Amino acid sequence: MYSILPRLRESLDRRELVLEAKFFSLTEEESDQLALSFFCLIEELFGEACVLDWTTHKKKHFSSFAELQAMSTLKNRNGFFEIGFTGAVKDSVIRNKTGLHRFQREWMYPSTPDGRFSGTMESEDFPAYYAEAVAPYLNEPENAKKALLTLFGEEGRFDHGRMRNPFLEGSCVCAPTLGNNAAFEGCLYCWVPVACLEDELDRVAEAFCQWNLKTAKRFRHVNSYVQLTPRFQAHDAYFGKYPEIEVPGVPLFSVYAARFYLKETAWAHCVSPDTLRLGLDKEKMGTELETSCLDGGGCFLRAKKPIRRTTLSDLRTMKSVLSPMMMPGRRSIQTKVGGWRPRSCWEYIPLFPDEVRWSEEEGFLFEHAGQIHTELVVEAMQLQG
Repeated sequence: MYSILPRLRESLDRRELVLEAKFFSLTEEESDQLALSFFCLIEELFGEACVLDWTTHKKKHFSSFAELQAMSTLKNRNGFFEIGFTGAVKDSVIRNKTGLHRFQREWMYPSTPDGRFSGTMESEDFPAYYAEAVAPYLNEPENAKKALLTLFGEEGRFDHGRMRNPFLEGSCVCAPTLGNNAAFEGCLYCWVPVACLEDELDRVAEAFCQWNLKTAKRFRHVNSYVQLTPRFQAHDAYFGKYPEIEVPGVPLFSVYAARFYLKETAWAHCVSPDTLRLGLDKEKMGTELETSCLDGGGCFLRAKKPIRRTTLSDLRTMKSVLSPMMMPGRRSIQTKVGGWRPRSCWEYIPLFPDEVRWSEEEGFLFEHAGQIHTELVVEAMQLQG
């Protein structure tokens, strides 16, 4: 791995390698085991090359598996706990946690006027593209939509500029399920700057993938993915207004459905058996993806290309296959001067023509139609108590 501290004022690849998993209906013991496994993964991959600072939601620092095994000392009374880490590749400045903390303070609160290293929110090459290819057509509904689809179809682009955040970061949160304290749910993630990985990107992505597979086989109720993305990419930014559905006699239905469905479209997915029951569009599989069935009824899907060479076309194929399992949602984005502009960090959001329209009143309206399969969700809720 490579320290990016000497290059913080240069234009760098600002994408990050992301591992994310969401889990539900685990026992307390299973949630503990999942957190321990996550800790071991991060230490195995990055513990030697990086300085990692692990903390809990109680602001307690720890650094060993043995300390984490004493899980009861980390939890709230109801069983809630969170562990997280911040890290950076070792170099002459960051040799230990003291150096890491010193640099974190300098990054957040610069001691000199030029101390702030971070650059623009948008990718450096985005404003020129937007001014030429999108902005001139915003008063023409049909042409505006064409321009937006062209923008979201641009291949080979990636977010670059001065680093916004040079740190490795991750977290694992576990909590009792609302309305059922015997079941635990939560999420975990790890973000690693691509600029730190360089030629190790594919190796670490494969390690994340294998951990997801191992986890999916060990714990039934886990949905996970691995992706290469700008830090600020979020499916919710485009489709994040989700339907509120009330089912008579089924409290918390919408809360449960929100974690039951998928949101992101990524390079690799492990899909839980519960989510897989919503359907998989195998007719749209094509030759770009590899799939396999997992013990317990889940499914693994991955683009055949290495993560570094995966294209938006590959992700559109993935989205077509996953579409029956994706959470329906919508959001409008205004195009006022000075406001946030779509795909300004060259986000890897696969978009189909029927998922967007434009109007002067709402701006760009993104909508993934889909549907909530009420009966299947209720049945899954009943099976899990």
